[in-house]
Amino acid sequence: MDIKLFDSELKVMDVLWRRNTTYTLIKRCIKKGAIERSEPNFMCMP
Repeated sequence: MDIKLFDSELKVMDVLWRRNTTYTLIKRCIKKGAIERSEPNFMCMP
């Protein structure tokens, strides 16, 4: 499947990719106990 995106669409996809990747890595570190997450506001501390 070949999807053609305009430059503006690629910029949005780049932001989404970076944020999702960062969130995934944070979730993994929380699961391992390296990061502590507190509520409200999703505050994270090492």
